[in-house]
Amino acid sequence: MKLLRRVDKYLRTVDMNAFKQERALWAYRAKQILALYEQHKPKAIPRPARNPEEAMQILGLNLETLSLPAIQKNYRSLASKYHPDLHPDDTDSETLMTRLNTAREILLKFINKK
Repeated sequence: MKLLRRVDKYLRTVDMNAFKQERALWAYRAKQILALYEQHKPKAIPRPARNPEEAMQILGLNLETLSLPAIQKNYRSLASKYHPDLHPDDTDSETLMTRLNTAREILLKFINKK
């Protein structure tokens, strides 16, 4: 009860208009900070393939078209499209190339085991 009396007494002494203005200002600042975070949020880095199914999906293959020439053809076409030397300003091209390389290696190992 004593706590409720203290809170009630404090609320009577506080200027409610100033409190509302300050709360609105903090809400506005929070929205600005969130907007800046959304603009500069780091992009999610796609992880490399870990199994042959993911590797086939990255290279655009399926089990019916899985062969050594198909792997090489799709890898070369995607590598020529996303190579970092062709896109020096794009930082994502390096991660895409590493994904393509790992996907190709996994599929080559998978075919050699068959």
